[in-house]
Amino acid sequence: MNPDNFYVYVHSRLHTGEPFYIGKGRARRAYAPKSRSPHWENIVAKDGGFHVNFLARNIDEELAFLAEMEAIDKYRRLGVKLINLTDGGDGVSGYRNPNGAHNKGKPCSEEQKRRISATLKANGCLPPIGWNRGQKTPPEVIEKKRSAMLAEWVKAKADGSRIASPEAREKMRAAKLGHIKSGETRRRMSEGAKARCAAPEERARLASITRERWRKQKEAASGK
Repeated sequence: MNPDNFYVYVHSRLHTGEPFYIGKGRARRAYAPKSRSPHWENIVAKDGGFHVNFLARNIDEELAFLAEMEAIDKYRRLGVKLINLTDGGDGVSGYRNPNGAHNKGKPCSEEQKRRISATLKANGCLPPIGWNRGQKTPPEVIEKKRSAMLAEWVKAKADGSRIASPEAREKMRAAKLGHIKSGETRRRMSEGAKARCAAPEERARLASITRERWRKQKEAASGK
């Protein structure tokens, strides 16, 4: 078998095009649904399939390992949520090293870095920025996410399991200090707040919160 017939591939969500897995293989491995993790199987079962794109083709196995590790690292640094359980480079074909990647922690030589960069650039497949720019999320996906978030919020209010601690709230507040929102963002936030306050149940909720705050302030003042 040709030693230079390896490739590095990326699997993307069927409906949104969002990358979720990067792998290395040869022959039909990129299209094979067998020998995948339960997480991978759940995603593909939910979407009803997946897209395949190649980051590099016709390279030897060593370079495929290195390119796989480089691509996983770059995608993650771009904020793409991959389900890869490792950082790549997990042994020879058909075998998973129980001790982890054979070259993990070993710095690449300048020649190896040059080969990886040249291979990925030649295929035009360095991790994309704004991979979903211009793509509209399907209505059914939006509704699915909305329903899931609503169910999570209702559960959190019921049992208090997801209420942020004072320390967490302080960290979130500190992270936002100095962050200036654009005029468009402020306008949308204002419109959203006005729309919420227009609802009778929301006005009643805000009034109840205000009364409770005043009550606590009065108690604290009288205690002094």
